[in-house]
Amino acid sequence: MRRALHYAHHHRSRQRGLDRADSGIGRSPPRRTDSSCLCLGASASGPKVSRFLCRFNATRVFGYPHVMGEAASLACAVLWASSTVAMRSQTSRIPVVALNAIRALYASVVYLLALALLGKLDGILRVPADALAGLLGSVLIGMAIGDSMHIRAMSLIGVSRSMPISSTYPIWTAIIAVIWLDEPVTVWIASGIALVVAGVFLVAFPRGAKATSTVDGRSTRLGIALAFGASACWALSTVIVKPAMSSVDPLVANGLRLPVALVVLIAMSFFAGGPVNPLGFGRKVALILLAAGILSGLSGAFWLIGVRDAGAAKAAALSSTAPIFAAPLAALTVGEKMTRETMLGTLLTVVGVWLVM
Repeated sequence: MRRALHYAHHHRSRQRGLDRADSGIGRSPPRRTDSSCLCLGASASGPKVSRFLCRFNATRVFGYPHVMGEAASLACAVLWASSTVAMRSQTSRIPVVALNAIRALYASVVYLLALALLGKLDGILRVPADALAGLLGSVLIGMAIGDSMHIRAMSLIGVSRSMPISSTYPIWTAIIAVIWLDEPVTVWIASGIALVVAGVFLVAFPRGAKATSTVDGRSTRLGIALAFGASACWALSTVIVKPAMSSVDPLVANGLRLPVALVVLIAMSFFAGGPVNPLGFGRKVALILLAAGILSGLSGAFWLIGVRDAGAAKAAALSSTAPIFAAPLAALTVGEKMTRETMLGTLLTVVGVWLVM
């Protein structure tokens, strides 16, 4: 009797297990493919490095989703400041468009090699058509036109004046983002942007500072106008590329943008004195431009991550702190002194970044 009851109990338990298996109850849920996992080198079929990077999800690691975008935007500022200081010494010997093209050349080579190592090179061919339009538009407006205007302004009025003027683009980005992308810009974000811009100008225009270049009034006005033009181009480029970043890996996006920018800049160089040999200026200059290209390319990748994860307005505000990082870098490389205005500007910028974050 006891054996019969035990057999009946075992049979009912086994039947309940089969019923649960048929209904799907108790099964582990299928592994979810998170669209936010469009990070550097994310590829399910790529090598181990690619799969590791795909698992690097901002929400999982940091606890909330926007931290990765904000950190990437600040990294963009640091790398962009370093690239600008590296390029500044070459503006007197290399034409502006050619200098921008050489930088795009070196950055393109690095990115294509990185894509090949991560197994993502074929991702360039799978970019959706709607995202492709946004990426190409950002290349033409932001890199080919905006960067060239910034480099020319830098050669006319110096880094200390051109960078803070160009860094006013968060104001335009916030306005365009509200109108075009329906992004919310709170009072705290607006106040943070204002403090960032104020701090940038205090760092760039300390009282008693000597002019960085001896140019006439016309060249000065042209340099200021070009810097503001670069600011407008960067703002429009930031807003244009935002929708595309919801479906494209930032590394793949930059791997597409840089070669396209290179082709456009080479075409532009034919109308600006002709292309130049990137190795025709000596080994030292080639190494400087190589470093500038790599830093600029990495800056572009972090910029795309910031736009995707933090939003166009916030990413623009945080990445606009590049002059703050350029000031101590210039002090270390060329011996510039840190004034009270510089320290106050740094403090205002830190507070502004805190408000934006």
